[in-house]
Parts: sequence; structure tokens; C-alpha cells
Amino acid sequence: MTKSASPTRKTGPKALTGSTEARRRASVFLEALSGVLGPQAASEALQMALPRYYQLEVRVLQAIVDALEPRPRGRRPDLERELSKKDKEARRLERELRRYQTLHRASQRALGISSSPPPKAGAQSGERQKKVRRRRQRSRGERLAEALRSDAAGTLAGGEGTPPTLEEEATS
Repeated sequence: MTKSASPTRKTGPKALTGSTEARRRASVFLEALSGVLGPQAASEALQMALPRYYQLEVRVLQAIVDALEPRPRGRRPDLERELSKKDKEARRLERELRRYQTLHRASQRALGISSSPPPKAGAQSGERQKKVRRRRQRSRGERLAEALRSDAAGTLAGGEGTPPTLEEEATS
């Protein structure tokens, strides 16, 4: 005893989907192909000219042949799924690129290395290019640290503003 693929799956003519008109036309074509109806009678039943019937008959036969072509085994490639995977991968790689760029800039700052812009494309080897020096923008933390250092150096050198010692606090 063999198992059926799916016990609830419809089989036979009831399994076919489509409009009632399409199902009626299919039955007329099957009757004509089986010899029950001749081409003239089939074209009259479908209310069309004989040349149009023959055109549709070729389409019906081609659809049958196409449906009976062997299919590749396994899952069919889903282009939308592949596209969404590629988009997701591209977004992940962009995030990773931004992360690595940030880490690179941070390590350059930590080591005190100034980042130089990449060489301009199309520059001739014999040509001298005018270098434009730009001051590197310092981060907020660097500016605050320099301000604190200068304040500390100014107050220690001038003597005023130094924090009182414990002896001075006791006398006052």
C-alpha cells in the first residue's frame, strides 16, 4: 500500500483552477484534440473563426508541452529573496566600513598621526601640485584638555590661584 503525497489535495478536473469561460474553452479543445469534435465544430462552439482556432490550438499544445517539461529538483531560486539578501549584506558591509573608518580615525588621533587625503586621480607625475594646508579640526576633548593645561600652567607659573596647602588653610 502506497501513501499519497497529500490526502487533502484535490485531483482530477476539480483540481483545475480558472474562470468558467477558460474551463469551457479547455474542454472544447480537449474534445477537438481527442476527435469528438472537428476543428470547424470546435471553432463554432468557441464562436471564433477557424484561423483563430488554429492559433489557439497551437498555444494550447505548446502549454501542454511546456507543462510536461522536466523540472529541476530542489528549491527554485527566488529572485526577490536573493535581492533582499544582497541588500541586507550591502547594508551590513556599509555599517562595517563606517565602523572601520571610525576605528582608523580614532587610532590615528591616539597615535598623533595626521590623516592625509588620498592622492588626486589624474595628477601627472611631473606636475607639481600646490598643497593646501588645512588645520586639522580638533575634537572637543582635545580643545578642553589644552585649555585645562594652559590654565594649570598659567596658575602654577604666576603663583596665584594655586590650591592652598593644609598649613595655609589652618592659618586662615
